[in-house]
Amino acid sequence: MLCPMVLLVLLLNSYVRGDACPNGECSEIRSPTTEQALLAEVEKTYETTIDPELLKLIQYEKMFVTDRRYYLRTYERFALVLCPVGFICNGLSSVVFWRMKNRQKQAIILVLLALSIADPLATLVSTDYIIWATLGYSWAQNTNIGCKLIPYFRIVARDCSNVFCLLVAFERFISVYFPLQVSLWCTRKRMKIAIVCIFVMFAGLESYRIAAFGMKVEYGVSFCYRLLALNTIARRLDMAFSKCLGFVIPWLSMGILNFLIIIRLRKWRAQRASLGAKTDDGSDIGLTLMFLTMSLFSMAMNILDLVNIIVLLQSDRQLVNDYYTYGISATMMLCGHSCNFIFYAMGGETFRKTLMNVITCGRIGLEDPRASRAAKTQLTVVSNVESSMADNRTKTSQNVV
Repeated sequence: MLCPMVLLVLLLNSYVRGDACPNGECSEIRSPTTEQALLAEVEKTYETTIDPELLKLIQYEKMFVTDRRYYLRTYERFALVLCPVGFICNGLSSVVFWRMKNRQKQAIILVLLALSIADPLATLVSTDYIIWATLGYSWAQNTNIGCKLIPYFRIVARDCSNVFCLLVAFERFISVYFPLQVSLWCTRKRMKIAIVCIFVMFAGLESYRIAAFGMKVEYGVSFCYRLLALNTIARRLDMAFSKCLGFVIPWLSMGILNFLIIIRLRKWRAQRASLGAKTDDGSDIGLTLMFLTMSLFSMAMNILDLVNIIVLLQSDRQLVNDYYTYGISATMMLCGHSCNFIFYAMGGETFRKTLMNVITCGRIGLEDPRASRAAKTQLTVVSNVESSMADNRTKTSQNVV
């Protein structure tokens, strides 16, 4: 559009100088070579008038659009696999823990049940995006209430998931360092109260974050349409509320607790080995190692997203400048909430047996722990009676002789 405007300006200048014919009769007719020279001069003027920084900005915008399109397609493929896997595995885990809570006295089963419910809720935004990319319509993308509620539940569930893992590590720490007090301190009632308090706390923090962000939104602008100027504010609020309270503090605390638990269990094993006693804490060490591995895995899956937010806040950019790294971090976070089922299956024998019972619809029997303990007690009593009777017979035969 600038070329015709420049040409019009040149013609007006020539008209002012008298070169153009006011009465429609030209005293001079330009040749084709003259017109080509004029067009070349106009193009040269057009190129020299553009700021080189503007050309760089145009190239950057082209690269930004290309990278964003590639990121969305790649993320869609990964989410199409991980979201269904996460819902299926966490659904099975919820059913297994629901059955185990009535068969075992440990209150930690309730926390694992809450964790298996929070993990799939933390992937709601990705699931909604898959629906939108497939059907062209979704609740979060096309409705005003959906774009508020789905991210709200996703952030609350993600933060609750991290703190639930911390609660599991705390229970393991109490059971190792204070084994006589674990049944008094970590009761089912207290665990239920802790789960409810954690959910209420993060729901309140997220509500306050939304209210604080809504106060910055201009009047008449939809809350779901975030202006570029408000991206930095949104990141700072997310960094203060969600990342610090919902990720950094819980995972650092959990890492310290698990480290102390491993040290204590290794000391116990070394002491029993030096005394020649049989070590029967293998299940405790295996369970603790399972939770430690799960915590390290989740931390690794979330740490890159934290680094991205810090880099964006330091650079003060309104848009994501590296969609490759951003896509990797989003996929890793999705994988962290979808793969905890693997650690449940690796660490617990009772979980595996109950899982097979659920999958086969009860065809594979599941022993009641109380019944098995009673049976073992009866076998022990019978064996003791038989051994005492054998000793009496031996003594009687010796007396007869």
